[in-house]
Amino acid sequence: MAAMFGKQGPQSQRETAEVTADTVLGVGTVFEGQLTVEGSARIEGRVTGVVKVSGLLVVGAKAEIQAEVDAGEVRVAGIIRGNLRAREVVDLLEGSRLEGDVYTKCFRIRDGAFFHGESHMGEVFADGSGS
Repeated sequence: MAAMFGKQGPQSQRETAEVTADTVLGVGTVFEGQLTVEGSARIEGRVTGVVKVSGLLVVGAKAEIQAEVDAGEVRVAGIIRGNLRAREVVDLLEGSRLEGDVYTKCFRIRDGAFFHGESHMGEVFADGSGS
């Protein structure tokens, strides 16, 4: 029942809390524009625009992203509104919300996650195009 109201369970919190990142946008941070990160990134605040991360992108439980997202791998505990491209894996954790189309090789939706959009499975190249 907790996931229905956007609360994360202990498993979901562990899966995001244990990940270290090269770049961190903390709770209370608001970013508008194009965010480009070489390496990994963790977003805990609000982002509007475009997000490009060469490695792992972790979207924390309190994060709200309204953007086109392109990353190597994405682990979502918060909210993304916009299309999402990941070259490897998209993992929607318990309590997460994704409203947009997904392009990736592997798409996992955990119990208690919400997804509204289309999923496109197959290879996603570095330029964001799919096979």
